Amino acid sequence: MRKETIAIISIALALAIALPVLGYLYQTEPKHTPSGVVVVQSSAAFGLYWDSICTSPVTYIDFGQAGRGARIIKLIYVKNLGNVNIQIYWNSSLQDLYFAPNPWRDIWDSWNHTPEGTTINTTTIGPGQIIDTYYGIKVENTAPLGTYNWTLTTWATY
Repeated sequence: MRKETIAIISIALALAIALPVLGYLYQTEPKHTPSGVVVVQSSAAFGLYWDSICTSPVTYIDFGQAGRGARIIKLIYVKNLGNVNIQIYWNSSLQDLYFAPNPWRDIWDSWNHTPEGTTINTTTIGPGQIIDTYYGIKVENTAPLGTYNWTLTTWATY
């Protein structure tokens, strides 16, 4: 056999093996990214809870595997534990990235089930009052795959 024929057969065999392997790797590439939030409450005047009777405190919010284009919303109850009106506030380390090209957004809203552009900041809660709020994330279609974690800080003033 000629050297050219052997080279052509070798290339054909290499491609016959490599292309299916590359196709399989592309199909099995992860399409979702894990994400979670550590909740820091810097004021004792109120509590964050998973349930409406305020027995299960929120300390960590797990959004699980969030795919590109996802909007995930978690219902969180806020209770005023004091005996005077308070105003609640929040921020997160994820918000600090808003001015950079950031493919993740978090929003906390007390008005509806689709948080977008409103916030619970400065919401007044009476003594013993419980309000339901919605903390959510929005993942842009351009979000790179990876693990995302951030800190959500909450506080209240009188």
